[in-house]
Amino acid sequence: MVPYSGLSFFTFDTLKQLLLESGPRMLLQHGGETDDRALRAPVNLVLGGVAGAIAQTASYPLDVTRRRMQLAVLTSNAEQFSGCVKTLLAVYRTDGVKHGLYRGISVNYLRVIPQVAMSFCVYEMCKQLLKMEQPAQNKNSQHPAQNKSSDLQNPAQNLQQNPTQNSKRS
Repeated sequence: MVPYSGLSFFTFDTLKQLLLESGPRMLLQHGGETDDRALRAPVNLVLGGVAGAIAQTASYPLDVTRRRMQLAVLTSNAEQFSGCVKTLLAVYRTDGVKHGLYRGISVNYLRVIPQVAMSFCVYEMCKQLLKMEQPAQNKNSQHPAQNKSSDLQNPAQNLQQNPTQNSKRS
């Protein structure tokens, strides 16, 4: 579901940025000694689990609503569960929040939290292996894409200015 995925990525990224900016250096992969500002794998596991739990808690009533609407076709009271808002209100009125909208969430946590923790940890590791993660930069330094724009605009001029660098590339 879109709200679940969006919220889990948002939560993970927000928590990650908070730790990178103001967390203890021992949480960083290299102890903060280099420019590589990546978190250790166990930290990514915990952040992924927290993100999964928060996203699951926020989106679970929508999942219950979807399931009730799907099952309503098989029952005689299909009219009661004909729309999303109508179904949400019907579940709330008949069963309440704890036994209606969040029924079964504890069992779902047992599945979701480890799954999301592992997926975010592997995602971060792949980003580091493929060097897709940009290291933290000083505010005064120029973005790498800005340095490359002149290379893309006039490659012939770049060949004339930097013959030694270009020979190393080939």
